[in-house]
Amino acid sequence: MYALTKWPPLALSLTLLFAAAPGYSCTVTTSAIAFGSYDPLNSQAVDTVGDIEISCEQETGYNLSLSQGTSMSYDPRTLISNTDTLAYNLYTGATHQIIWGDGAEGTVTISGTADPTAVEHIYGLIPGGQNAPAGIYQDTLILTIEY
Repeated sequence: MYALTKWPPLALSLTLLFAAAPGYSCTVTTSAIAFGSYDPLNSQAVDTVGDIEISCEQETGYNLSLSQGTSMSYDPRTLISNTDTLAYNLYTGATHQIIWGDGAEGTVTISGTADPTAVEHIYGLIPGGQNAPAGIYQDTLILTIEY
């Protein structure tokens, strides 16, 4: 038995699409989405949770979407280590039922109100039993906020 050790967090970067008025702004802060160790011989899934904090100068409605990542697919997204891959996904809830994306391919976006701050949770899951060699697996996503 072996385990993949210390995966780096998924890299989430921000692309700002729309600002409501000149001089008016919001900031977004993400926490690491790190899965930790994964044992390919274990059939149990590995899950994690991260946070996205939205802070605005005044009460503001927002919409958050996530890109597909390097796999160019929402179901599943793929963590990559050299040429090896692991399927994973990001969800809107702890039950891992609804995939967080951009509204395409059955995914949804998240909407809320920063009054002046809001926190959204992002739930990650790697299905168990995937045959993958040890390595550092990662993906890069773009988090887009519209407000």
